[in-house]
Amino acid sequence: MSDWNFFLAKCLLREFERKELHFIGSLEDLDLVWLIGYAQQTGKPAGLKELLNGNFGSPKTVQRRLERLRRLLIVEYTRSDEDARRIQLFLTPATLKRIDRYKQYILDNGMNSRDPSLFIRR
Repeated sequence: MSDWNFFLAKCLLREFERKELHFIGSLEDLDLVWLIGYAQQTGKPAGLKELLNGNFGSPKTVQRRLERLRRLLIVEYTRSDEDARRIQLFLTPATLKRIDRYKQYILDNGMNSRDPSLFIRR
């Protein structure tokens, strides 16, 4: 992929993110959403303790970010069935639908291909 097509793809993705993923306030928010979603899809839900380990910012900042995402109904908390002390985080069904649209947007616009001629500008 040429540099130009890479930048076009990034512009198209950012345009979609601004419209559909408007709840993302920062790259850190996006990191948290992607990590929680990945853990959810692999069947090993992310735990609150795992996110507060300092890799995503100070624990207090991460707690504020997660609480904001929770208020916006992006993330939900549940207690683990195996250990009631463990708090697990999941993306809400509405958020998963948005991410599915994001994935479909990538596929529909040829961004999964190495052929730069497949990019569609809308």
